[in-house]
Amino acid sequence: MASLDTQDGPHTLIGRRRLMDAGVYVNAVLPPAASPRLRSSGTAVQTDEQMERALAGFALARDVLGPVLTRGA
Repeated sequence: MASLDTQDGPHTLIGRRRLMDAGVYVNAVLPPAASPRLRSSGTAVQTDEQMERALAGFALARDVLGPVLTRGA
């Protein structure tokens, strides 16, 4: 599981939409459940192509959200 911390709820939802539009399924975690973040899981049956698409989607989200992303623990 990968978790990407974000600055706040609205930016979390923007990042989720960008990733979903890129074909990458992620969960948006919002307060009060936890600090805002995007969460994604991989499995052993995913292909290299699927993992590359996921990485490209996260790169797009990073480029769009840039400074609002925070460094995860």
